[in-house]
Amino acid sequence: MNKRVMSVVVAVLLSSSLFGACEYAQNGDIVVGFQAYKTPLKIGVGGEFNDVQYMNNIKTAKDLSALLKGSTVNINTTSVDSANPARDKKLVDFFFNTMSQKGIFAKITDLKLEKSEIDGKMTGVVFVDIKMNNVSHPAEMKFTYEKGVFQADGFIDLKDYNALVSLASINKACYDLHKGKTWSDVAISFNMNIKADCQ
Repeated sequence: MNKRVMSVVVAVLLSSSLFGACEYAQNGDIVVGFQAYKTPLKIGVGGEFNDVQYMNNIKTAKDLSALLKGSTVNINTTSVDSANPARDKKLVDFFFNTMSQKGIFAKITDLKLEKSEIDGKMTGVVFVDIKMNNVSHPAEMKFTYEKGVFQADGFIDLKDYNALVSLASINKACYDLHKGKTWSDVAISFNMNIKADCQ
């Protein structure tokens, strides 16, 4: 198959995925996760938030971008769950509660589809504006959509949110356990079920 024919096939596949072949609808709750890092060896410590309010911009759409763009998330940071209650209390008391803003807010501002496959799998980038510590900063997250599950993963740096004072606070509270080192970069993720009703 020559390049011209291949480009036509790809264009047809993309257009059928984006413009009318399917009706997409978000189904169920959103799960927001994170992984912070401690010690000079950069050991990961992961968790989720149990209280997350997701507000759809629209209920159904012909493509993922239209469905997700403009949707918002409100995270209650006191609901942090790292599977360790003592650690969770320290995260709330010495990190989240030291910030000038309670909670984390996010808005999906755009979605760029990079690849769409015949079996319905899609990959691309979702652009999210995150507000934490009264500072808004954009983040780019790689996403996959496959078998009805939308999964996005990315990183933020606490320096971008003027949160180094809060970082120093949690590092001091956990100094021995963290061996004096708590990293400013944090892996973030979210996933949700999105139903595709395709003709």
